[in-house]
Amino acid sequence: MIQLGHNYTLPEREEEIIPIKVVGIGGAGSNALDRVVLDGMEKGDLIAINTDVQSLASSVAARKVQLGRSVTRGLGAGGDPELGYQAAVESADEIR
Repeated sequence: MIQLGHNYTLPEREEEIIPIKVVGIGGAGSNALDRVVLDGMEKGDLIAINTDVQSLASSVAARKVQLGRSVTRGLGAGGDPELGYQAAVESADEIR
């Protein structure tokens, strides 16, 4: 084990490392995921979540979740927090 501090340690073998999930939400989150991949992240589960179906289609994430299919009809929420909330409520089961 690698000692990090008083009470924290990390496993030395890569197989023992806890899986990492990186979730990008919205257009900015998808851009951040793309950047993570371009910077060389090879491990981890990348998940893009968005109301905008075009943004999801261009994402490098292996897993994609479209929010609010009926609320936004595949379009973005346009920065409207209430519309984003409605889309998230509609897709709550998919988010889980």
